[in-house]
Amino acid sequence: MGWHVPFQTRRKNQIRKIGIHHSATETGSREAFEDHWRRKGWRNGGYSEIIHQNGDVEICYVPTVVTNGVGGHNTPTYNICVVGNYRKNGTQPSAAQMRSLLERIRFNMNRFNVPIKKVKGHHEFLGHHFNICPGMKMGKIRKQLKVVEDLAISNESMMITKAHEVQHGETLSGIALQYRTTVHELQRLNNLNNPDFIKTGQTLQVPVYHF
Repeated sequence: MGWHVPFQTRRKNQIRKIGIHHSATETGSREAFEDHWRRKGWRNGGYSEIIHQNGDVEICYVPTVVTNGVGGHNTPTYNICVVGNYRKNGTQPSAAQMRSLLERIRFNMNRFNVPIKKVKGHHEFLGHHFNICPGMKMGKIRKQLKVVEDLAISNESMMITKAHEVQHGETLSGIALQYRTTVHELQRLNNLNNPDFIKTGQTLQVPVYHF
């Protein structure tokens, strides 16, 4: 995505929070939202990532681009939007959408070293309590994130590993979700420096927990 004026940027180590939003629309796409943001005269768009109702994820910007998701909090916040209107009649994201949302939150928590308590819905940011975005129960989302974090605590008396062969299209964050662990733990087990680079056919050690 591009503007006619330079993007506002930041360093990756300035990212300390993850903001969760919904689009308040029935449909949406990166291109449609970009047109909306341009009409508002914004220098940058609103979200770094968009998650569609079928679970597909669109990346709008590299992390160093500041997005305009939460006024007054944008430089330290990585903004993720779920397409849909979840303030309407108790509607909630699809199962595929929620899986992708949790996967992307976990991935970005590990990527930017963001703790669970700093994963917030739009309405939870200071000065935005009047906002009903994202229309989801953030306490429930943080609880789900905490379960996986607890499972990933290294304890050799509780864990053994097994081999997993990377299939075409798999990502490290997706594999972490499948085995109820974290990207950081898979990196540790496999001595991986770059979580964005794994190859089809590569064998990874994945944890199997015994309690």
